[in-house]
Amino acid sequence: SIPVGRGHSCTSFRLEGWTEKSLPFYQLLIEVEDKGEPKKFGYLQVNVTIQDINDNPPSFEQDQYQTSVFEDAAVGSSVLQVAASDGDEGANAEIRYFLDEGTPFQIDPKTGTVVIKEGLDYESKREYSLTIHAVDNGVPSLSGRAEATIKLLDVNDNDPVVKFRYFPTTSKFASVDENAQIGTVVALLTVSDSDSPAANGNISVSILGGNEQRHFEVHTSPVPNLSLIKVASVLDRERISSYNLTVSVSDNGRPVARSSFASLVIFVNDINDHPPIFQETEYRVDVSEDIPKGSYIKGVSATDGDSGQNANLRYSLVSGNALGWFSISENSGLVTSAGLLDRETTSEIVLNISAKDQGLQPRVSYTKLVINITDVNDQVPTFTQSTFHVSLVEHAPAGTELLVLSATDDDLGSNGTVHFSFDAETPASAQELFRLDALSGRLSTAAELDREERASYLLHVQAADGGSPPLRSAGRVNVTLRDVNDNRPVFYPVQYFANVKENEPSGSYVTTVSATDPDLGRNGTVKYMITAGDTVKFHINGNTGKIGTLVPLDREEKTTYQLQVAAVDGGGLRSHTQAIVTVTVIDTQDNPPVFSQKVYSFVMFENVGVGTVIGTVSATTVDLNTNISYLITSGDQRGLFGVNGAGQITASSQIDREEQSFHQLKVVARAGEITGEAFVNVTVKDLNDNAPHFIHAVETRECGGELGHGSRHLPGQSF
Repeated sequence: SIPVGRGHSCTSFRLEGWTEKSLPFYQLLIEVEDKGEPKKFGYLQVNVTIQDINDNPPSFEQDQYQTSVFEDAAVGSSVLQVAASDGDEGANAEIRYFLDEGTPFQIDPKTGTVVIKEGLDYESKREYSLTIHAVDNGVPSLSGRAEATIKLLDVNDNDPVVKFRYFPTTSKFASVDENAQIGTVVALLTVSDSDSPAANGNISVSILGGNEQRHFEVHTSPVPNLSLIKVASVLDRERISSYNLTVSVSDNGRPVARSSFASLVIFVNDINDHPPIFQETEYRVDVSEDIPKGSYIKGVSATDGDSGQNANLRYSLVSGNALGWFSISENSGLVTSAGLLDRETTSEIVLNISAKDQGLQPRVSYTKLVINITDVNDQVPTFTQSTFHVSLVEHAPAGTELLVLSATDDDLGSNGTVHFSFDAETPASAQELFRLDALSGRLSTAAELDREERASYLLHVQAADGGSPPLRSAGRVNVTLRDVNDNRPVFYPVQYFANVKENEPSGSYVTTVSATDPDLGRNGTVKYMITAGDTVKFHINGNTGKIGTLVPLDREEKTTYQLQVAAVDGGGLRSHTQAIVTVTVIDTQDNPPVFSQKVYSFVMFENVGVGTVIGTVSATTVDLNTNISYLITSGDQRGLFGVNGAGQITASSQIDREEQSFHQLKVVARAGEITGEAFVNVTVKDLNDNAPHFIHAVETRECGGELGHGSRHLPGQSF
């Protein structure tokens, strides 16, 4: 008791001898008495709780754990259960478990259950040592550890592995002479199995296939896992040259035995009785036709089961190289081009190639090399004919087919696809009248054509292929229009004047009318007939238009006759306008106008101005007081000339020498009812108003081998 003040004191207590096995809680009753008389007592209850500190590390139930597990146990399988205890309380007694890294196991940190984390393999590792740690959650934490050994139990999960050894040891396959003695060892067979002997049992070897003739057998050797393949009966290479034995090896393991199979090929040796064998019975290759000489084509290769000179092969071309386009290397079998190729000559070459060994009795094998020659654009499209001739009825409707152009191109694909078009030599005016389909070559009209405007057309066309760049050739189409009766006869002149003396005998000539029809043949043939007038006194020759008298005429009876004449062509079309023939009967004493010349000849230059005087004609009559007038009655259908009252012949329009260089005009002089006539010849002289151009764009002539100086090579023609 310690005094702390008047009437007060403080009492302290000490806990002695307390351990973790003592009670964690105490309840004390404290009595206090004073010094008075009588004594007074006071009481106090004190509760004492003992608090824990982390002074106990976790402790495993065992320091060393041991267990085993089959190697094929599934991942996640439980392997071992460990447990540790801690004398502390609360967080100080909460335990976590963990393993050192580097094992295929893991532990549940709370329960202490060890499970498989990764797949196990007895053949890789048979035993694992684990260090298991237990750590409490105190601050600072305390830990304990234990060791665990986990042994893997083998299961039969590996197939036996077979390996052959041949003689000699450097050989890669088994061979045996066909005269080998029975019991001759052909190959050694060794077997290995990664499983433990307890799991895989005893190894057994047998031949399952390829030994139907029982020419070979298996012998077990005293050496473990070694067997011998021996000859069991007489061999005959001429009957069987090689064997492919299927060898079975079983480990006889439990619960399920495992087996493996191996193929053992045994060749029976002989003296050069193996022919060369090509890798392929037929080789194929595509090459472009434009490859240069010496280019690689293909390599052929053959093997020979023999050895030495018996397997030393020589290659050669046996047939198929008649064009000499290819050659082959004797030693390597490399085929190269020996000349320029042409797909259009042949698109496929089949070379027969031989391989011959160099044995004393050589053996030969054959193969084929099929060479497909691919196309390049080296062929120009060619029209089936250089000039096409076609005729068409004029006025045929637009779209009428004339012909289908045809051109050949021996190339393939787009290189051989031909498109047609008009050449630049065809005038644009002509191209507008025709239509040419580029793909089909169909040539048709784009408008109605009139033969009387133009009787023929020369179209220049071209054929171009689809290559890059394209190749093209030119051709020509000569279009001729056939006539239809689409024109009526036309009189020129329309009026005719004729004088006939009275009392002339019947059959006397009066005049000749003329009508023209630009149609051809029968459609252009004109017949004449008198449709009005005195047909008793006059008649007309239906073919010539010549009018004559049927009876003598009498001026005192009638002085003038007028006839109407119609013209009809062979198709039945009649002229719209009829000719008017005025026949004047003159007295025998009358004098018609007489020209100073029967024929006048004048020369003029082309393209003179309108109204230019070309020449003058003059007619006179002995009659008095007679006025003479002049009229051009024929020879001027186009109205190029005129004549005035003074007899001056003038130009009525522009005159072109290139259209017509000579004109013969018939001029009539009329004095009252009496006429005279004369002919006027007009020669049109040239002016240099046209550039020359050749009739043909190209002229080809063949010349002899020797031409002397000044020899005439080619007559040039132009207009």
